[in-house]
Amino acid sequence: MFKALHRLSGEEIVILKPRWKGQLDTLRLLDAQDDLVCQGCLQPVRVRAGEVKRWHFAHKHLQNCPYEFESPTLLQCRAVLYEWLVSQLGEDVVMLEKKSPLPRPVDCWVTSASGDAGYWIIDSRMPPNERQNLSSGFAGMCPHPVWLFTASMLHPDEDSLERLYLTTTEREFMRHTEYDEAVQSTYVSPGSSLHYLDADSETLITFRGLQVYHRPQLYTGHRQKDPLSQVRLVPQAGGFIHPGEEERMGRYRLAIHAREREQQKTEQRINLKMAELFDKMKTQPGEPSRPSVVSIHPPESPGEAGLPKCVFCGQATDDYWYLNRADHTCKCRDCYRQGKY
Repeated sequence: MFKALHRLSGEEIVILKPRWKGQLDTLRLLDAQDDLVCQGCLQPVRVRAGEVKRWHFAHKHLQNCPYEFESPTLLQCRAVLYEWLVSQLGEDVVMLEKKSPLPRPVDCWVTSASGDAGYWIIDSRMPPNERQNLSSGFAGMCPHPVWLFTASMLHPDEDSLERLYLTTTEREFMRHTEYDEAVQSTYVSPGSSLHYLDADSETLITFRGLQVYHRPQLYTGHRQKDPLSQVRLVPQAGGFIHPGEEERMGRYRLAIHAREREQQKTEQRINLKMAELFDKMKTQPGEPSRPSVVSIHPPESPGEAGLPKCVFCGQATDDYWYLNRADHTCKCRDCYRQGKY
């Protein structure tokens, strides 16, 4: 763990903060006096400040405390994530190891005017009941839960880095973002995102637009890997933005707007044509306008066949609104006025 409580004052001491780098003697003195305790079980912890590993706290006596059994990979990722968030936002708004009703503390917590965002690192598969409890419990704590997997859980396909095998845990914690829409290709739905943190190299690997490639485990998407120092924070949702993603998102939005404008123009042209058609039909109020008739038969002269006969009244007339040259019949306007049409 990276945070302990001062037994007497209740002060939270985050050993990763730069202020403690020059106060190791003070921390060791508090350690010797058993004044540093775990926030989970309130038992004394010792200061581990060596040359190889990150400084941290450890229980002096083995207790039944969930904080004691966090993996080294999880702790390394938590430290890297915390330092990155502080570099983006400052110490005042970033809380490390926030105590919660969940099985362990929330890795990082950000407080902002747009809403709190909690970061939870997943370093192993989880059974269904744990996934359900974590998802519902964490979502109830903040509007913007951010799930982050350790790089040890990443299992790419040997034939393509754009494809990877996902556990049920990874599939359940995929989240759709607007950046997935910018990489949509031939799929109907825009897919979802997953983030993997490599603490050793301090790099972030993100897959956008993840879609099932071969059920149930093989997925494909757009892969991007960058040093965490080059990744920026999504202000509203607390997510991650890789270099070039905002530019791609801007191009996508422009394309969407251009498509919408073209669709509006098409609709306007259709509406104009329909209006012209209705205007033409109203040239003689109460009666249909006389149409131009197209027939596969050659025109006949009146002398050859005479006037066509109306199919309703049987009268030969040239005052018709419909003509069938195939059988030389028509529908006359008198019958139309009488409602015989």
